[in-house]
Amino acid sequence: MKSIFICYRREDSRQASGRLFDALTKIVGAENVFKDVHSITAGETWRDTINSYIDKSDILLVMIGKNWQAHRLSEEKDTLRDELELAKAAKLTIIPVLLDGAGMPTQDDLPESLRWLPDYQATLLRDADFSYDFERLLKSLGIQQYRKQALKWAAAIGVASISLLVWEAFRPAPTPIDELECLQPTESLLENRNVTQRFLNDQAPLLVSGKLDRSEAIALYPMAQRASSDETLASYMQCQARQNYPFTEPQSSYFNQAIDFISSAGNNSVEDFYSWKNNNPFPGRIPPVYSDIIIAEFDGSQRTEGSFAVANRIESSLIDELTEFNLDNLSVSVLPQMSREEAQKLADKGLNRVVIWGWYDSLDLQIRVMFGQEPEADQDPIVTEVTLELPPSSDATALRSIVSDTLPATATFLSLYLVGQLKYDADEYIEGNRAWDLAMETLPAEIEIGNPALDAFFKARRLQLGLPPR
Repeated sequence: MKSIFICYRREDSRQASGRLFDALTKIVGAENVFKDVHSITAGETWRDTINSYIDKSDILLVMIGKNWQAHRLSEEKDTLRDELELAKAAKLTIIPVLLDGAGMPTQDDLPESLRWLPDYQATLLRDADFSYDFERLLKSLGIQQYRKQALKWAAAIGVASISLLVWEAFRPAPTPIDELECLQPTESLLENRNVTQRFLNDQAPLLVSGKLDRSEAIALYPMAQRASSDETLASYMQCQARQNYPFTEPQSSYFNQAIDFISSAGNNSVEDFYSWKNNNPFPGRIPPVYSDIIIAEFDGSQRTEGSFAVANRIESSLIDELTEFNLDNLSVSVLPQMSREEAQKLADKGLNRVVIWGWYDSLDLQIRVMFGQEPEADQDPIVTEVTLELPPSSDATALRSIVSDTLPATATFLSLYLVGQLKYDADEYIEGNRAWDLAMETLPAEIEIGNPALDAFFKARRLQLGLPPR
């Protein structure tokens, strides 16, 4: 297996080099890829280690971005210059890798000892087209040829002595980068950098996309700086944003630029970051999973006939009531079907104010409203759940009739109840009470509330308003 040395300038291509390192190690193994941060252990001298790895390497990848700073190669102590000269002397295969629109330096840009570099054939590695460019790079490295060569050898030498070659021949193709697992940072690294797993997984995408309140952003910005300035954590954040959240290609590229900005020297305040964001707005709509209120498509897999547009009816009613109560800054999204456990996991994160999930079959319909609260440090998340359900029907026709009659009123009641809760959370008690009073007027008699305390509260409100008991 060929050994690969990644040559890069940290100020220029730290993030891209880290992403490439992670992808290559998945294909050829960590022992066959060298990158200084990952490969030099404590107590080793840099120069001795570099010399040793270049001697053992077959290929040098020269990462060239827009901030490569070719003029620094004229400095005697420039480490990049040393690596290039050593690789040339060792007769390694040298491949310049041009990042996101960067061009090859000209001979005039380079010192005398490096003017050979522009003669080498370069390859592209673009953030937005990483999967495609990575596959092309593998081909240029000859890595994909092992399977083809093994097939030829197998035909030539016979079946008895080729068990290892058969494995190589039929080994699965390299996993596309978009399907690679994010490399989990160690607990000791998180502790040393004073960074939480929650920030890396969930809060960093919210900070970059502008979904956090300004006060939250101010509180989290120092942690963002610590995480962004560490190569392993920065690479993990970028992988998480791409893998676990539905960021588009432009949004993923924007996330990488934001992480680079936060880690840059001199950008030491959240005001600097907001100034940068004002000049570089987040591209497109924030992914629906970050919405304030999420409604999962109702699971009707057990139904025997027809379907009810429950989620869309609730969404429409919610938007109307949020607008009426001047809460139209809150976002509402309908997501595809998910299990109750998946919905509860979303609520556990505390990223959404409300998660609405439900199911129905031929005889029953149930709605669960989950209020997620952001957990304190070292505490389990708190999810308050409210259940609304229709009593079981005798047959599908009876259920359809009840749902057709009660679903509009149920959706309105649920919307007004949520508006009241949101207004109370914002300390707007008069508006919160008004929303709850209106909710009482629309509460269908058929709906049962599965929380005894809340049911008692609603009954008391109806009596106070002079409404008949349910």
